[in-house]
Amino acid sequence: MTATGEMKIASEEDLLTLDANTGEKFYRPFIPEDFQRFEAETIHVREVAQRGIDETRWDTGEPGAFFKVLHHTNCILRTRLVHYRNQVKDFRARAYVTLYNIYDAQMEQLWHQLSPTLTELLAFGEKTLKSLTDLVESCPASVFKKIVRASDPQEEPGMMPADYEGLKSLAVERMTESMRFVFSMAEEIEMWITDLCGTRKVRSAPEEAIIYRFLQKEFEETRQDAHLARVEKRHWHYLDDRKAEADMSMLQRLLDRTEEQYERYPICKLWADWGYPQEEETEAFAHELSQRAFGKEDFERLFMYQAEHRMLTEKISKRNAYENHSDSFFAPWLDPSKVEEFLKPWITVNVKKQEQWYIVWCLMKYSFDMIRENQDKNDFAERMESMFKDVEVKCVVNSFRRQEHKLNHNKHFSKWFKDTDPDYPIAESLFRKLKLKDRYRR
Repeated sequence: MTATGEMKIASEEDLLTLDANTGEKFYRPFIPEDFQRFEAETIHVREVAQRGIDETRWDTGEPGAFFKVLHHTNCILRTRLVHYRNQVKDFRARAYVTLYNIYDAQMEQLWHQLSPTLTELLAFGEKTLKSLTDLVESCPASVFKKIVRASDPQEEPGMMPADYEGLKSLAVERMTESMRFVFSMAEEIEMWITDLCGTRKVRSAPEEAIIYRFLQKEFEETRQDAHLARVEKRHWHYLDDRKAEADMSMLQRLLDRTEEQYERYPICKLWADWGYPQEEETEAFAHELSQRAFGKEDFERLFMYQAEHRMLTEKISKRNAYENHSDSFFAPWLDPSKVEEFLKPWITVNVKKQEQWYIVWCLMKYSFDMIRENQDKNDFAERMESMFKDVEVKCVVNSFRRQEHKLNHNKHFSKWFKDTDPDYPIAESLFRKLKLKDRYRR
């Protein structure tokens, strides 16, 4: 059987439910607590139906007892099955707009436990209806009146037949209607549970893509900024602890760490295995997610990963463009014009002999990583010549070689020897100046 009213999702508006009290619309997915309610109610309905069968079959021998018990159990079944039918319809509506796990396999198992009892109830009921007229023989008129009043509480007492046969006939008619209604409820329940358990089989990929985008947008609009702020702070501490700049190498390392951290989770691994699907692949990817039956917390983790991955790849892209269009000699984070302006007064005052250019080279290269790795001393000399044309003492590479044999300065300034190094004071002066990175940073 299939439901008479097919669910269709054409836009995000179709995912929302109208609150009758407030008039506002809200998203109401199928949640684990709904499955727990379904489980508890299914077990209860099975117990009620079985009790109804057992009680009706029990013959006390009292005149009219069977008809009274049948009426009693039928009233209970009618109320219980209507409630259960409505609950299952509501669950089906929620499940249809839910991309998370809807526990359909577990619900189908529960239905297989309930279905035989309802089938037995219908068979027993049909058999009872065929001999209902015979079963009411010798039943007191008071029982008939009770059944008629219960079937229509608004009916005027004067409208009830005065003779026994007329009263019996009306009671049998009302009982038949009531039992037929119970049968119809059992059939509707089967129909709605079949649709509920088959939700993921009948829902289309375009519909699932609409749900996926809705969940993704809801995360981006409500929780993404706070999450990325925490991540940025964590990245800052990571770089600060290592005294590192957010250059291409460190950004790539952060991205590798992020991928390693998240791809331990199946949903994030799936996204990565798909090659970080683009917009045109959303439908197929959303359908794959639906079939995997991930939980709500899994989707939250996926959206967190997507946000972090997007943030880092954008930074890497910008950094790549930044480095490709930056100065070919200096490190990407430097502004050559600012370096020239910043150092010119110091060079003019402090560099009194060619050998002192070696101090500038060592500090710029080994203490502050201002020079790209593929640049050598010849490149440095040419660049200093072009930057500081007005300086009296020119930068000559041959003077470097004499200094390399004299002192080992090709290391961080913190490892220079203050007491034995005659060049230490001038080097310390330049070291303090170069520490003011914001003065010459791009």
